[in-house]
Amino acid sequence: MSPKMELDNAFDEIIEEEVLRHSVEAPSMSAWLNSLTREMKGALTDWSFLTISDVFTLGLDVRSVPLPEGLPEGPLEAIRCRISRRMISLGIEHVIQRERAAVGLGEITDVVRINKLKLLTTLVQELVDYFTTQPCPERLTPHWIRVHMGIPFYSQMMSIIENNGFYDWGVVRNLLPVQLREIFFYKLKEEAVTTEELEEYRGIAEKLGPEALSEFLVASGKINKNDFQRTTDLIAQYLGEVESDHFTPQKLSLLPDAVFEAPGLRNLIFIKLRNWCYGQLIVAHGENAAISDYKNSLENLLNQGMDPTRLKQQELVEDLKTYWKEIFEVEAPERLNDHVVNKEGVSSRFPSLRQRVAMVEMKNPGSKKFIAFTMGSGKTGTAFLAKEHVGAKKMLYLCPPRDLLLRELHGRIKKYYKSGNEPSSAVIASGVDKENWADILNNNEVVFVPYSMLSSQGKDGRTLAETIKETPFDFVVADEAHWAKNPDGVYTDNLFDIVNGIPDLYEKGRVMLLSGTPAPNEPEDILSHLKIFDRTLYGDLKVMRGTSLKCDPLVLRNTLLNFLLVLDEYEDLDAFCRTHSFDLGPKDRAAYAGVFDQTDSIPQRMHALELCLNSPGLFAEEVEDTLLREAVGIIAEWLEKNDVVLVIENIHAEGVTRGDDKPFIQRFKALLREQFHQEAVTVEVIDGDTPKKERERIIQRSKNKLGKKILFAMSTTIREGIDLSHIHKGLMLEPSYTIPDRNQMIRRCLREGNTDFELVVLLPNDTISQGIGRHADYKYRLVHRLMHGGTIREADSYILDSLLGKNGNYLLNQALTDQEKLGRCHTRLHGVGTDVFQNFLERYGEIYAQSCLKELQSELEASKPGIEIEILRHLEREGRLTARDYADIGSGPCRLANQLAGVNAMSDISIKSIDLSGSLLAGGEALLDNRFPLRLLENECISCNSTDMSLAVASYSCDVVVASNLMQFLRHTSYRSEREKLLSECGRILNRKGVLILTLDMNAASLPEFLHFVDSLSVFGFKADPLLTGISRHGESVGATYVITAFRETSRALRLAQVGLSLSRTDGRRVISGLDWDQANKLNGSWEIMNLDQLR
Repeated sequence: MSPKMELDNAFDEIIEEEVLRHSVEAPSMSAWLNSLTREMKGALTDWSFLTISDVFTLGLDVRSVPLPEGLPEGPLEAIRCRISRRMISLGIEHVIQRERAAVGLGEITDVVRINKLKLLTTLVQELVDYFTTQPCPERLTPHWIRVHMGIPFYSQMMSIIENNGFYDWGVVRNLLPVQLREIFFYKLKEEAVTTEELEEYRGIAEKLGPEALSEFLVASGKINKNDFQRTTDLIAQYLGEVESDHFTPQKLSLLPDAVFEAPGLRNLIFIKLRNWCYGQLIVAHGENAAISDYKNSLENLLNQGMDPTRLKQQELVEDLKTYWKEIFEVEAPERLNDHVVNKEGVSSRFPSLRQRVAMVEMKNPGSKKFIAFTMGSGKTGTAFLAKEHVGAKKMLYLCPPRDLLLRELHGRIKKYYKSGNEPSSAVIASGVDKENWADILNNNEVVFVPYSMLSSQGKDGRTLAETIKETPFDFVVADEAHWAKNPDGVYTDNLFDIVNGIPDLYEKGRVMLLSGTPAPNEPEDILSHLKIFDRTLYGDLKVMRGTSLKCDPLVLRNTLLNFLLVLDEYEDLDAFCRTHSFDLGPKDRAAYAGVFDQTDSIPQRMHALELCLNSPGLFAEEVEDTLLREAVGIIAEWLEKNDVVLVIENIHAEGVTRGDDKPFIQRFKALLREQFHQEAVTVEVIDGDTPKKERERIIQRSKNKLGKKILFAMSTTIREGIDLSHIHKGLMLEPSYTIPDRNQMIRRCLREGNTDFELVVLLPNDTISQGIGRHADYKYRLVHRLMHGGTIREADSYILDSLLGKNGNYLLNQALTDQEKLGRCHTRLHGVGTDVFQNFLERYGEIYAQSCLKELQSELEASKPGIEIEILRHLEREGRLTARDYADIGSGPCRLANQLAGVNAMSDISIKSIDLSGSLLAGGEALLDNRFPLRLLENECISCNSTDMSLAVASYSCDVVVASNLMQFLRHTSYRSEREKLLSECGRILNRKGVLILTLDMNAASLPEFLHFVDSLSVFGFKADPLLTGISRHGESVGATYVITAFRETSRALRLAQVGLSLSRTDGRRVISGLDWDQANKLNGSWEIMNLDQLR
């Protein structure tokens, strides 16, 4: 039996029970009950889409059904209440059962969510019952709930809605019936904010940043969680993003107590204050001071500017003191030395202060931490300290292939462990007999394995990773964990498989990831590591945009706070780097322009443009080699005072720079000979084909002060494990795609006390190099924000994914045509909903409006009226349309008005152009005035939400409604989707027999989905004209478009209609215009209902 039939039958039983009980006493009561049955069942068109809120809404609708006259109100009211309660109980049980049936095997998170939903529904039922007898407050806030419903009720609700560190009051709001939902949250712009509140908000934003203020408003119930991103963006426009990592006790004392009641904000403040304390202790005493020195300083630090009367703040400070007390009590494990000696013979405490922090963070069974310590700060030693501190029995140490650590293994262990206490250890690397793998794994306390070996197959055909999973390791280390950052990479899959496959490791063991750059390229690099921290929540996420949509930016932020251990402040290496800008010579510019105008794919053009800048001779016969000449000039100046200069290049494939027979290096050396003549200058080249031993010899020779040397290297060949501290001048021939790569190069030169270093990056004006530089800078800022307690919001993900461009369109200086850029933008915005679209317009409205205006202007100049105009003219010719009043919904730049004016500017037509974007409307109105200053056609611009035009056009009615491609941007939800709301609004303002014209991009739906959509229009009182509804291939350059022409037939209200206009449902068997549903499926979208171009 279907869910609808089950609930309908249950409803019938409820009514029948009441009829039997009261029919003898009052026959008219039976008639009233039967009338109630018909009315309510008529409203419930589709039970399968009910939500909890719908159930409560229907229950309240029953309670509002008018009572019959002449009968006692008391008994009737009791009957109404019983029916309402039974309906709500049955409906809720149906929703819960439906949710449980949809849960896959092993989806524990969904089971927990559903159980919480059921508990919360019980509490919301109490709220609903309360408001049936008591007046509703003007504003339903968490504070009101605490006061009027009692502390136990409030506390129970708080425990249910707590979500990874913050309170999601939006969950409560979404369960409430529609009659109560609108009073739960208020919008700040519509409410008077007191001076005290305003100062409080300003203080939070200034001390913690706009994201923290938005989170505070969410936690206190002032805004819906769904408004977090938009609110943050609005605040950030005035205050800027979180850029500083510094947080002091003085700032703490200025925050309101309410901030500390939000778990996520409290944790953020705790970590910021912990890191500030660490930084102050290091500044005062260094990493290796006596514990007593740290203790004394910490007490003074935490007492600065503190108000002892602020209890919430004092509680946090006491928690922080307890945390540091545990760190100070950490001792060197019994098997390990308490001091270690570095290469220069300097002795230091073991563990250092930062290593103590890491040891405490790893203490609990099941701990999984990403230790993001900077280069040279003892990450490897930290892993062994943590292993011994927690008493782990067996450690697996994964590291990059050919890592320096593998060669220094035994020396490192002797360095860390006391003589006679060293663990048994071994390496499984290339060349180790595969038959010995199992013995090595089982018979050694510490086993080192390069990532590259994990996929190697043993004698039995199984991979090394599969053999490792059978070994009882209870401590796994992934050194240089960014090697396993690619979501689809083999290293990533093997690491995740090992962590999940070793028995009891995930729940009882420890996993430590090590890297100075957890996200070396962009924010999504960290996601592969989050799979290890929480495999349930992040196991199937591969891109940052997917994470922000599925998990919420606050959940992601709080997860990272708990996963990452970042103690160091923002490392500003820009002071060691500067750019050198210059203009290309005329011949080189001509060669560059020729490459730019090629029709190759965007990635091919990008690479070709980069090559053209430093090797223009590959693309033209007459060139000037502007970039190389600029480089040689800088090198000559440097070599007057320095013995060695480092030159770095990023773009050539491995092997192309080595050898005099290669064009690039040949030309570079020729220019050097021109510059230096007979002066002895040696050029040493390191590229991908240079053997590792030879690289080391080249580096060593560059340290010998025997003549002038130029060390020419590919950037990828001199990173991990390379000491370049003897170099003081470096030149990058082109900007790096990632700032961390550039910074790593700088750090290699800043080692061993070298602070006299300068890196110059060549940046030709008006070239792709400028785009690459901006691209790298933007990514780096996002990563920095994420690593230090900020959030990555959906808008940031759109920019990173689209505007910066995985495909390089931004880097090509926006080489796409305006129409192509607009099309890609619309693809990104498909189905996002009006709130996200509003957010997009607030940030990029002006740019978006310019692109839309350009597209409309090109159409008008080409005299290509849209398909909507052709349909309207066709209806006029047939005498079926004599309309004067038009509504253009989702008008954009007054599209319909401009097109109709182009056909007949002197027609007596009045148009209301309605759009969410005021910029679009203003631009369209200006275009209309410029083209037709003496027109009779009237156009009124109205900026409002198309799904709710009740205030903007309250009593307006018209004969024609046009909505071009608007439907595909609206979000669909199971109850009252924005698409349904739009159709309801169209029906509200459209006169009987009026015309509705909808267009929809064919990429937005398959043909069967489109047919279902057309068939569902009848629910809203529309009847589609089969001859004017179909697929249009209108114009030579325009792709196919779905077109719907429908006439208004009824005006009945359908507030509870559930028709599922999702453009994604193909269930059931439908017939429209004589086309069988199964037949439509077989046609795979290739069939045309009618070629609407024939209208012309």
